[in-house]
Amino acid sequence: MRTFMESLNNGNEATAQEALELFIELAGTEPRFLRRQILEVVGSMLHVAEAESLEEGTRHLAIEFVITLAEASDGAPGMMRKLPQFISRLFAILMKMVLDIEDDPSWHTAETEDEDAGEW
Repeated sequence: MRTFMESLNNGNEATAQEALELFIELAGTEPRFLRRQILEVVGSMLHVAEAESLEEGTRHLAIEFVITLAEASDGAPGMMRKLPQFISRLFAILMKMVLDIEDDPSWHTAETEDEDAGEW
């Protein structure tokens, strides 16, 4: 984790993104490995997700890690439920990311492939 944070601090986001992808894989396959460091790891990932100075891809990978850890079936949901202090912070980060999506004018002129989409 220290090396990951040092990569970010040194501006080496490509290396940090590779590390994040490995963290995501670890969270999905062996979430219990992170049990002892869960506070530090989740806190660090949320800190990365909040850092507007970082690339969008890096921030999204940090969120993906937290969500993957919460969804992992091997004991991780229980670990995450013990961290209620992070829920409101995660929600605020996600809402900010949603609100930061720029409107694309082509979305308003796009035709749907299925003209009956949304009708019952």
